[in-house]
Amino acid sequence: MVSFDIFDTLITRRTISPHGIFLLVQEKLLRQWKDTKYCHFSRNFCTLRINAEKDARISAANQGREEVTIDEIYDLLAYRNNLPKELVNGIKECEIQSEIEYSYPLVSHLKLLEQHLSEGEHVVLISDMYLSERIIREMLIRISSVFCDMPIYVSCETGKTKQSGSLFFEVAKRENASFGNWLHYGDNRKSDYLVPKMLGIDARYLSQEELKPWEKELNKRILLENSVNPLALQLYLGAARNLRAENKWSQAGQIGASLGGMILYPYVWWLIHKSMDMGIRRLYFIARDGYVLKRIGDAIIRNQKLDLITVYVYGSRNVWRNIGRSKKEESLVKEYLSQEVDFSDSDFAFVDLHGSGVTMRCLSDLILKDFQVETKVFYFDLLGERPKEPTVFLPFCSEHSGISELFCRAPHGTTVGYEQKEGKIVPSLQPTDREYWTSTGLADYFKGIEMFAEHMSEFFVDFGADDVGLVETALEYCKKEPCKEVLEFLGSVPHCDGIEKEDTKYAPVLSSLDVFNLFMWRTVEDDAQYYSGINLNLSLFRSSPKCKREKLFWERHYNRFLGRCIHKWKNMRRMHIRGEKVKVILYAAGKWGKRLYEHLQTTPGVSVAAWVDMDYERYQKLGYPVVSLQEITALDYHYIVVAIENHNSSMQVQSLLEQLGFPGEKIIDYQGFLQKYGS
Repeated sequence: MVSFDIFDTLITRRTISPHGIFLLVQEKLLRQWKDTKYCHFSRNFCTLRINAEKDARISAANQGREEVTIDEIYDLLAYRNNLPKELVNGIKECEIQSEIEYSYPLVSHLKLLEQHLSEGEHVVLISDMYLSERIIREMLIRISSVFCDMPIYVSCETGKTKQSGSLFFEVAKRENASFGNWLHYGDNRKSDYLVPKMLGIDARYLSQEELKPWEKELNKRILLENSVNPLALQLYLGAARNLRAENKWSQAGQIGASLGGMILYPYVWWLIHKSMDMGIRRLYFIARDGYVLKRIGDAIIRNQKLDLITVYVYGSRNVWRNIGRSKKEESLVKEYLSQEVDFSDSDFAFVDLHGSGVTMRCLSDLILKDFQVETKVFYFDLLGERPKEPTVFLPFCSEHSGISELFCRAPHGTTVGYEQKEGKIVPSLQPTDREYWTSTGLADYFKGIEMFAEHMSEFFVDFGADDVGLVETALEYCKKEPCKEVLEFLGSVPHCDGIEKEDTKYAPVLSSLDVFNLFMWRTVEDDAQYYSGINLNLSLFRSSPKCKREKLFWERHYNRFLGRCIHKWKNMRRMHIRGEKVKVILYAAGKWGKRLYEHLQTTPGVSVAAWVDMDYERYQKLGYPVVSLQEITALDYHYIVVAIENHNSSMQVQSLLEQLGFPGEKIIDYQGFLQKYGS
């Protein structure tokens, strides 16, 4: 005889635990009983349901019984909360139907059962469960007709459990079977492996698919976040786990069908349903971030049978921001847009991922001028200000790190222009290194995230599908030292905005020379002079313990004797200025002001005539030779160098200095000064 456990062996839930089903019922009750006398019960149903089961088990144990039924659990729930029996029976039926609806087959284990049946073996099912045999059979028959007449033994009906071993004795008695001629499969190490093995049964442990390290960490973090719907977490992690159980993917594929899906699917689900509400019928996904977003969107539209058309359009910042630089290029852009976009009505929108909105404002001006229709643009996150009418920007969240772009790569280069070919306008794309792209595993990533979207949209998630809190928590995790698997994936993703080489890695591993250059040799130059990646923090996380120790060493000695000697030697190696010394007044005593001041002290051909700051009194108390603006009006100088890293803040200061009477031609930011006179 062959026996199989049922839950998490042949079938599982679409949530990561039974609590997910309780949360699902709670969500349904909240919608049904909002603003009624039962609102307290509905808000706390999940906790009350869990506690009722615990107490029912304690009561059963005191009576010498090993298991409880769902009826006993709900009887206690009704008594504890003073609820009418009819009402509680309705909630119980809601839980039962949710269990049936949210069950999910474990295909590989089902094939194993079918193999034993094909070999003529007698197969029975055994489960420690509070649901009845009738309910469990209904769940199984939805999956396969082979379960119609198969014997099912359930602990709540026999009063015996696998965990104690008594259910195995009961089944042996009813089936007239011997332990020595019995093969059992199950996922619980104790009740499906250790206990039957002790009885002499040939037990086979079928391990359940575990959550990945990043999923465990997200689960832990999100449970502490009041802003995140726990049901959304249950559904998303459940989908990721179940997909992994049935598909053999590389690490990149697993991340796509989990973390990538959790970050991008909510955005696309939201924009599609927002489009339906707004009467939008055509969505134009902009290259290159739109490549993955369109694949997700197509899965949702297809499986939910929505009346929406999606189109992939090629464009880029470099092309669309410079539409008016030549009439030929502007004409090609117009012809391409006319060819790809239906401007006959305004029931369309563009879909982008991350940006300031400048590019789409440029495009919107052209569309309004030539086609007289308003432009609507969906954004995952938007950095800039709201656009002028009639352009409409629709942002999903407020996560501005830009790390979301890593989950939206595309297997083609940046659009660098358009050309006419065979009677059509086609995009000119930056060449890509196909071999390098293949080595990154992004092809598997695309498969994983598309299958995640298929899974989620086929089984329509109406509860928390667009949870912003979940998305932002996942992105925050990616920014702050994620687990090794995620870190390696993110760090190796090709990143190019049309300026870098196509094979630029987002966060390459640093060498000892890289660490020295960045944290000792570098003075006031940009990171880009010594760092080829985009995210230095993630590169440091990926680097060896030796490199991390070296970073701390160089940082500690940067302003000490060793650092000053190295910086002086560096400056002596460089040839500067033409003839007379350049006299500068240094404005700002913050981080960059201090660094630039020390740098200029040892720079041949440059002298600091004065160092000023608006908050000069505070810096004087700290021992810095900083003076007020009033004290420099009579000084002789060539430039006022504004040492502020933030571009907008720097421009504000430069404007203020001009208004105070300082000559505009003598005011320069520190980057412009370094370009002019070397670093």
